[in-house]
Parts: sequence; C-alpha cells; structure tokens
Amino acid sequence: MNFQQLIDYFRPTHVRQVKSGTFLRTRDKRRFKKTIVEHGVTIPFSKRNPAIQSNISNEIAHTEPKSIGSKAALAENWLAGNLEIPPIGYELLKDAKVFGGRITERGPGWHKSGQLVLTRKNEIVHSALGLMDGHPTYPANLCHPVKNGYQMSNTHHLKYLPGVYYLVGNVHYHFGHVVLEGLTRLWAMSFFPQYQKQLWYIVYESEIDGYAQDLLSLVGVSKDKIIFMTEPIVVETLIVPDAAMCTHSWLSTLQIGVWDKIRMSVKSGDANRKVFFSRRNVSDRPVSNQDDVEDHFRSLGYEIVSPERLSVYEQVKLAAESQSIAGFVGSQMFLCAFQSRGARNFIIAPRNFFLQDDVLIAECTGKTLQVIFGTSIDFTVPKNQSVWSVDIERLREATKSLETESRNEVQHFAVANER
Repeated sequence: MNFQQLIDYFRPTHVRQVKSGTFLRTRDKRRFKKTIVEHGVTIPFSKRNPAIQSNISNEIAHTEPKSIGSKAALAENWLAGNLEIPPIGYELLKDAKVFGGRITERGPGWHKSGQLVLTRKNEIVHSALGLMDGHPTYPANLCHPVKNGYQMSNTHHLKYLPGVYYLVGNVHYHFGHVVLEGLTRLWAMSFFPQYQKQLWYIVYESEIDGYAQDLLSLVGVSKDKIIFMTEPIVVETLIVPDAAMCTHSWLSTLQIGVWDKIRMSVKSGDANRKVFFSRRNVSDRPVSNQDDVEDHFRSLGYEIVSPERLSVYEQVKLAAESQSIAGFVGSQMFLCAFQSRGARNFIIAPRNFFLQDDVLIAECTGKTLQVIFGTSIDFTVPKNQSVWSVDIERLREATKSLETESRNEVQHFAVANER
C-alpha cells in the first residue's frame, strides 16, 4: 500500500464519496466563518466619475438604438446606477470536495459541465461556483434543484489529496473572460505567506490556453503548481476567496491589485505611447469603415496594433507603456486594466452594445475614458455578419483635442531638432 492509498484508507467513507440523491443544502451565512477583508460599500451615482457619465449621457442623447439584444449592453440601463460592492473575504475549508469542468452550454443560472465545491457536510459553497458574465451558475450535470436545495445527480468517488490548496476556479477560454473573471480570485494569494512554498492552485478546467497560463504566471501561479481538474477530489485544506469583480456590475480594489501586480511583473518603459487596437483580424462585429477610423487615429500619432498577434507579455508591456489607448469595443480594450493611473482612453462602440466593464476599469483605476457610439448592430444575424460603422465627422469632433495635442507634439519635435 503506497502513501496515497494509506491516506485514502483512513479517510471516512462519507468524505471520499457523494452518492446519487444526496441532498445538497445551501449554507446559512450565520453558520460558517468567513474572514472579511474588504467591507461592502455603496458608491452612489453622484460620486461616480462625472466626466465619463456626462460623455456617455451625451452619446445616448445623440442616437436611438435600432435593436436591443441584452439590456445590460444598453448604456442607458446602467449609466445612472449605484455601485453595490458586497463584502469580500475568504474561508478555509477542511475536507472540501471539488468537482472540475468547463462552462459551455448554459442557461439562466446553470451551465452544463462541472465546477462545484461542497463542504464535508455536502453543503454547496456558493462563493466557489463557476462565474460567467457576472453570475454564479450551477452545474446541471452534477446536481438538480429540489425543494430547499439541490440533489446530487450521480454517485461520485473522490480521490483524497493532502496539503493546502487555493481555488483559482474557472479561468475560461476567452481572453476577455480570463482578464475579468479568470483572475478574480487571485487577490488573496498574499494573505497566506505561511503556505506559499507548499500551496497548490486548483483550476476547474482540465486545461487552459497558453495566454491564460501566461497571465497566471505573471501573478505568481506557475504551471507546475496547478491542479487541472480531470477527476473529482477531496482536499485536506481549501482556501476559497470570493470573486473581487462581478462583470457588468461592480469592481473591487482587490481586483485592481491583481492587475497592478501583472503590470509590475513586466519590465516596461515610460508611459508615453499612443496605441489604437485594431480588430481587422477579428471576425465578430465587423466595422465597415474601419480603415477610415484607423487612418484618423494614425494621423493623431497613434500606432495601429493588432494585440492578438503579440504575446501576453508584450500586450501587458504595451498597455503599461501607453498614455492613451483607443479602439473598438471588445476584449482587447480590457488591456487598459494594465495601464498606469492617469491614462486617457477612447472606445468606439455600437449604440446597442456597450457593457459597463470598460467604465468600471476606467473609474476604479483612475483613467479618463471617452466613448463614441456608432450605429447599432443586428442581433438576429451571426456575429460575423453584424456590420456597423461610426460617423467619421463625429469621431473627429470627439477627438478634436487630440488634434491640437498632435500638432503641439510635432512642433515640439521640430524645435528640438533645430536645437
């Protein structure tokens, strides 16, 4: 009998398996201990960035959306809202049962495959559920709702692992979701210096993309310390941090600390570059006059870059060195999270497709953001056929101050050369 078999032998049977039909209760908040690190706060609309709010209000007044997809993607539905940030903390669980998986097919409140943590008493750990678009979702293949809780769908035998483990959770296979949701539980790593050398990290997925691994490495999670979930397990001690961001809704300063750590892990120069992120290699939401938009920003001294052609290290470095980033709405603009404070950014978006995340990043990380709305996209056709455009004259008007700055830069350069 080897060491692992010996450990398994002495674990109580009820810890190492979950039988089909087992009732999974939702825990009463009064019955479990959580260490609160950041208390909840409500930031009223009146205290949010007035310049950003005014800019978006003016853009909303300029045009009406022609069609509506998600209500959350219409700026008028979230613009005047308060930021309701809940208390954020972590808990340590003994003999926690962990089920991996990947969020694929999904519906309201559920997804198809895995991502669940149970206590030794078979209570669902709500803070450990998989996250997608800001919402925790229940795995339909593992449990189904019954009166006052859930019920296990199948019998599972779990392998026992001794040691201390940190729940990273779901990392995702989409760049934007990785930046906003895949890194959202990493803020608590520094709270456990006593475990650093022996700590293992649990990722729900059985594998992740290379760029996601690179981002984790920049935070300090090396690949050789990750447990990729290929089978359900029981772990001796599990650290379960709350998510520090809810996409489309709120952002905590704890999440900003994770992004700052990534930026500081990359050797970068001064923040004096101006960059326009192109989407010409991305098929979704094609822009009919993209060339005109890129030519306009090129005339203002912006480099035109396709970030997906760069390594993650190069992307983070580029963002860290940029005093201004401009581009069409999309995942590439979340690189603004890795800029230093004081940056000035521009986002061009369809009138009916602009979620709150870019505004949250700008407001909470001390950046200026100007939004320019274009035409609406058609949600009834495939994404690669949903063509839209932006009025170039309105774009020029919105960026008029940049034209003055660009002329001053040219004059300054000419004077410097004469000297």
